[in-house]
Amino acid sequence: MTNSPAVRPDFYCCEYSEQAGEQLFGTATRVNVWLALEYTRPWNSDAFASSDIPEHIKKVLDGHLAAIPQSRLQLIRQPARAAAGIMFFVAVSREVNPVLYKFQLDSYDDLLALDIPKIASGDPAYAQYLSPDPLFLVCANGKKDISCAKYGRPVYDAMSQAVGEGVWQCTHLGGHRFAGTSVFLPYGLCYGRIKAGDVAALLTDFQQQQIALDHYRGLSYYDEPVQAADYYLRRQTGNRTLAAFRLVSMRQDGERWSIQWQASQDGQRYEIQIRQALSPFEIYKNSAERETTRVPQYHLLAP
Repeated sequence: MTNSPAVRPDFYCCEYSEQAGEQLFGTATRVNVWLALEYTRPWNSDAFASSDIPEHIKKVLDGHLAAIPQSRLQLIRQPARAAAGIMFFVAVSREVNPVLYKFQLDSYDDLLALDIPKIASGDPAYAQYLSPDPLFLVCANGKKDISCAKYGRPVYDAMSQAVGEGVWQCTHLGGHRFAGTSVFLPYGLCYGRIKAGDVAALLTDFQQQQIALDHYRGLSYYDEPVQAADYYLRRQTGNRTLAAFRLVSMRQDGERWSIQWQASQDGQRYEIQIRQALSPFEIYKNSAERETTRVPQYHLLAP
């Protein structure tokens, strides 16, 4: 940890990260189950805890998050939305058959009637709430980091013009130094360093079930080393199809990983070997930092 010059009021950690050459891939927050709850009042840095959602509802949701492995709650909003009710989504991100459930609530108390762990486990009693449409979340919580306001909000505007009500602003997705950030649900497809001008190409790729590797952080249901190996595999093979590969095994030896994959279409096996090392450069993890730090980077090892 080293002392750094005072951060200017207009300093954006995402710009510093990109200029330093920090890897984007292998940085997606590890999530299998996403809860997305509409909340239209202003967001603070700790948006859920500081919200005026009733305390008994917060307690129940916190209990669900504790009970569901690798789960995460996002507050969401659409500034121009005038429809009645409160929207709530549960997305289950995984390699095979990712699913999205959509609910319209009259009040937050309606959450008490939903067995969210059962929803996440695929209980057929909730099959009527399955949604065939994807959900696009864009981090726009400027109170968490100013980078998310500067870059996230224009991305949200551009995306909402393209796909309409399927796009929502959301609270912190993890990694504001990669703003603008977005996750495409239920696939857990995480992107970063998005500018408004990138949105059309990202959405075109998505419609074709292709991954845009230049903005790819990873698939949220994989751990970070697996995300990095997935990126390198796609670079090696040229196969950007979202469901192209299945994880077979992962073997770790200290800071090295050997990760086995199988192609979904023809069953061909691949092995990707990577090494983790701290970056030679230092970055600011957020725009309010006064010190820099080195961060893990993943390097492809020769076969």
